[in-house]
Amino acid sequence: MLTRFTGMEFAHADASITTFFGVHSGLAMGSISTLGSGEQRSRWLSQRSRFEKIGAFALTEPHGCPDVLGGLETTARRDGDTWILNGSNRWI
Repeated sequence: MLTRFTGMEFAHADASITTFFGVHSGLAMGSISTLGSGEQRSRWLSQRSRFEKIGAFALTEPHGCPDVLGGLETTARRDGDTWILNGSNRWI
């Protein structure tokens, strides 16, 4: 309930901040909270609730639809401590 009021207050200043906050606290944190393992929840949720880490959520790719079973074009590979992404998304 508190996140809804916070989002409403952010909307008074700037709608893009409200979108960011909704994605961060709803889509990203909500997915981890609902579907994540205990280790993932303890690792990520406390950091994100303090905005030490920022959550994002990708929706689709330019040449496809949000159908994961249809095959994604974007790939990721680990390179040391970072990830290298090959591809693009239409809206993140």
